[in-house]
Amino acid sequence: MSAETHKWSLNFAISKAGTLDTSTVGEFKNGRGEFYDQEDFNGRPVLVRFIISGIKSESCKFE
Repeated sequence: MSAETHKWSLNFAISKAGTLDTSTVGEFKNGRGEFYDQEDFNGRPVLVRFIISGIKSESCKFE
């Protein structure tokens, strides 16, 4: 987390390639995390949204 912007970065590993994917950047507000990045899909740029909700000590929901 960045102390100045309060933004988080999520990073996912691509196991076949042995690399990290593009960072997904976002923040948590009101018990919900929203993260965005731009990726390439069949040669076209697409906006990706990743949501973390229902956050509890033992579980959460990923969308």
